[in-house]
This record gives sequence, structure tokens and C-alpha cells, in this order.
Amino acid sequence: RTVKGAKGVMKGGSLGGKMSKATKNAIKHMPKGERAMVLATLKNSTSGMTAWSHKKIMERKGGGGKEDASASAKSSRPAGSQSQNAFALFSKPDQRILIIGDGNFSFAASLVTIFNGKGENITATCYDSKEVLHAKYSDAKVHIKTLLNAGASVHYEIDATRLWAFHGLDAPYDLIVFNFPHVGLGIKDQATNIAANQELVSGFLHSAHKYIHPKGALCVTVKKGEPYDSWRIARLGLAVPGLRLKTAVDFQPSAFPSFAHQRTAGERGVAAEGEKKEEDNGLIGNGAKTFVFSGDAETGDKKDTEKAKAKGKGGPGAKPKASGGVAKRRSGKAERK
Repeated sequence: RTVKGAKGVMKGGSLGGKMSKATKNAIKHMPKGERAMVLATLKNSTSGMTAWSHKKIMERKGGGGKEDASASAKSSRPAGSQSQNAFALFSKPDQRILIIGDGNFSFAASLVTIFNGKGENITATCYDSKEVLHAKYSDAKVHIKTLLNAGASVHYEIDATRLWAFHGLDAPYDLIVFNFPHVGLGIKDQATNIAANQELVSGFLHSAHKYIHPKGALCVTVKKGEPYDSWRIARLGLAVPGLRLKTAVDFQPSAFPSFAHQRTAGERGVAAEGEKKEEDNGLIGNGAKTFVFSGDAETGDKKDTEKAKAKGKGGPGAKPKASGGVAKRRSGKAERK
């Protein structure tokens, strides 16, 4: 780590020593909430100043600070250029974004922070019921409040493989995101575990691709290494009619303030109760990749229309049948401010 703690950011530390007096002063005079978020982001970053924190510091300095801009040019992004990281996918706050399986809703809340408090275009969902969610994650309440205050919509009991049963959909979306999918069944046999997770991701891609804008994208983020490499995410996407792999970019949690990856019960190395989020995010920091798929709307709609006519169901708007498996049908429950 480049920073030992929040104090190290302001009073020296390895990163603090690189910051000019103007930068330290800018952080000092930020609103309390924003200052806490910047300090936490700098503290938890594995590669120095993140893009978001650097942006906030520059804003507080009125766009000045050339000496810091040049010093932070390389460290403002976790690895490589911004165009090679998942952070670049969320550069436009006017994008309509649907987030699937967001655990404690920390990823959606981080986007609100990145978008300067604007969340009207964010639809955040989780698989758990409201009661189960709050029993699992003590910090979910704070993230949900952030989302609702920003105008985002929050939905519970949403099955990623059966989005057609989610009546709160307001398609099309520019981005549909599923970060770190995992069935969480505690399957010990590796081959069976891999097959179950492939079924989950495949079900999501088949379910979600009908709801993206013609110029939009489906994003699936998974860890690098085994058994995740054996899921063959790219191949699963290419098996969906009308879907193609656009790119695959690195994912770094430090680029998303407040995001804390929550491992699913049954996933290898599940955190003990009370374990710090940095320890979970550290596992992601060892390597994670976001696969970005784009849809061929014309091809997909044509095939859907042909199938619908053959079955007498009347077109691409007809709801597909459930694909089977262990997933339950969940129509979803919404929460709005």
C-alpha cells in the first residue's frame, strides 16, 4: 500500500510526501463527507491517487495544481490508461445503468459518488429479500440511503437469469452490470461448481441482452485465476444470439469509492463476520477483469420475431419462458424515497 492510514495521507506517509501543500489544503477544506471519502479512497488504493479522488482534489483547487496533475497522471488510474480500465465505462452520468446482484449496494452507491450525487439514471438490484439483505450486510442501509437520496431506484429479490419477471425494468439501458456473479452454493466438486456458475452467467446474458440499447453494453466482472478462468465468460457471451464480445478490461475496486466486494456464502474463502472490506477487495486487487459485450439489436430482434411468429406469440416483446434450473421466479420489490 502507498498509504498506511488516513493520517499518512495528510501528514507524510509515502503518498503524503508526494502531495503539495496546495493538495493537502484542498483536502482539508473539503466538506466533511467528501473529505472522508477522499481520505478513505486514498488509504485503500493500492496504486496511489485514484481517478475519482484526483478529480475531487482538482475541483477543490479550482482546476489548478499543475504540479500535482503531472505527478498524479500515472497514479490516478489503478493500472494502465483509463480506457483500459472498467472505470472508463462509467464516465457519463447521463447513462442509464442497471446493476444486477449488487450485494450490499456499495457499487451502485459508489457510482452516485462518482456522478457527484446524481443517481436518477441508476437502477440497483440485489437477489436477497430486504430482510435477508439487512441481516447479511450491516452497511447496506447507508448505501441504500445514498441511492434513494440521489434519486436512484432500489429493488430486491431480482433474479439475474429471469429479468423478464422484473416488472421494474425501464429498458433500454446503456449499461447492464453484473459484478462478481457466484451461485454461492458451497459446491466442493470443482467441475460441478464451474458448471453451476457458467449456468448463472449464461442465464444472465441470455436474460439481459434484450434490454440493452443498440449502442449499449452488458458487463460481467470476475476474478482472474482458477476456477474463474474456467468459466470461459467470453465463450458464454458468444453463445448468445446477437451478442458479441467488445472488449475485456481490468477492474480495480480502488477506482470506485465505497465499493466493497461481498463474497457469497459458499464462495471460496468467505470472509468471517466482521472482516474488513479491504481484505475482500484485496483479493480482487490480485486480478479481476470486466468482459464487455455489445448487442446486435437488429439480428437479435429479427430472430426473436421469427421465433415469436412461429409460436404465435406476437413479436420480440413477448416474455420468454423460464430456462429451468434452481432459480426461483422473482418479480422484485422496489424501494423509492
